[in-house]
Amino acid sequence: MLLSQNVWKIYGLKGNPFDVRALSLVSETLLPISKAFVGRSHESKESQIITNLLRNPGGACVAIEGDIGVGKTTFVNYHRFLWENEALDKLFTPIQEIGLAFHGNIKNFMMNILDSLICKIMVLSDADAIMKKVPLFQEILILSKVYFKKNLQIEGGAFGFNFGVVKNEFISVPEVSENQLLWYFQQMVQEIKKLGYAGIFLHFDNLEVVARQETTRLRLFFEQIRDILQTPDVYFIFVSYRGFFSEIITPLERVRSIFFGYPIYISPLKQEEVIEAIEKRYSLLSNGSFFCKPIEDAFIIYLYKLFKGKIRFIMDSINTLVPNLVLTKPITLTCKDACQYLLKMTKERLNSITQKEREILEFAAHQETFTNQKICQTFHMPASNVTRTLQSLQQGNLIYPNHQAGKYIYYCISEELRIIQENTLSQPESFPYPKSNLSIHDKAIQFLQSFSQKEFTAQEYQKAAGIAASTARLYLNRFLKQGIICRKGKGRATRYQNSPLGMENL
Repeated sequence: MLLSQNVWKIYGLKGNPFDVRALSLVSETLLPISKAFVGRSHESKESQIITNLLRNPGGACVAIEGDIGVGKTTFVNYHRFLWENEALDKLFTPIQEIGLAFHGNIKNFMMNILDSLICKIMVLSDADAIMKKVPLFQEILILSKVYFKKNLQIEGGAFGFNFGVVKNEFISVPEVSENQLLWYFQQMVQEIKKLGYAGIFLHFDNLEVVARQETTRLRLFFEQIRDILQTPDVYFIFVSYRGFFSEIITPLERVRSIFFGYPIYISPLKQEEVIEAIEKRYSLLSNGSFFCKPIEDAFIIYLYKLFKGKIRFIMDSINTLVPNLVLTKPITLTCKDACQYLLKMTKERLNSITQKEREILEFAAHQETFTNQKICQTFHMPASNVTRTLQSLQQGNLIYPNHQAGKYIYYCISEELRIIQENTLSQPESFPYPKSNLSIHDKAIQFLQSFSQKEFTAQEYQKAAGIAASTARLYLNRFLKQGIICRKGKGRATRYQNSPLGMENL
């Protein structure tokens, strides 16, 4: 096999149009955010809110909420780009968003901020002159290089300039207090403003991961950083999961008072906007001489409905599919073929799991979230067995903990596995996949009536109806609640029988 990065070249593209990474502020890229950004224009509600917030001088603190994969990070990056490059009153912003690595440590939080700011200073065109002119920046640079270390050897000129650190000089680093770090931050803000900026725009990511650890500790963390969040002329933007503001911020009155009144909610892009975004990427990446679409737009529409508009998972599915085809000439995959290939790849990934794990995954594919208790009730399994099964699925990256409410942990199936939903596999163009609030389909009732004179098992019902095991269980549980059928026995001995009075109401 010829080793060459030519996956997209055969389509006439210079790069990957389905790159799942958020669009960044870096201009030296094939997909600059200034040209590749689609949707949520200045007229959109979310853009108007954040623009008005940033137009208000003095600083602010706001939460951005939305489901994973809808484009929250790209949305904030776009506004960071606008306010650093096109605004009259420019805001200084780091090269990348700041990942909130939560260890309950204010020093880590402060050092992440200082380090991100000094790294941005270092890439400015006149960085050498600025560093020589502002001793504070020199101190922060050294501090960022030796944080959490007792000492460090620094060679003068190693960073492209010489600011008084002698070659092979041995530096002893004292313990820096939280108050000292806050003072450094406040002074750094003022020095950056002297460079011609109206303030600083800080973008914090990763709150979904942080919140899974423990909401109580996260609330305490925001209580501890309250004074930092009130630093003048700094705009703190926290990109978070849906419900973060009400769950974490609202209960903290002192913290709530310094946040913008409500979170800015980011909904999924419209179907036509997702197609427009991909078309724009085709245009930006085209080599100009030849172009062939890798997949039909119908497949994009199919994925849009499957993932409820979450563009990251739409892109990821196509990005997973196309490189695995190993084509020697460009072919535009039809929706039908693309679905079959993607389903085949998904099934291969599930070859190593047990039948029970497969049934639980099929059930989970129809749910927004599910708990250990829900699996126990649906499959009549002991809690200990369910716990082991969910741990196994989690280790295989097939499910993940979404959030915790009290003692209950809510899980989600990994988005790329949602293609295993029953009916989606055979007729993708009509999108007839069932959801967690299933209605009683005529087909299910018809097959239920075929058992009117005898008892039957869940497996017998599934086979007769021609539906997935998880879907059969969903129907049977619904019929039980409505009194249409009754249940006898427990576990593997469970059998069902039609209720005469219930059947009369069908």
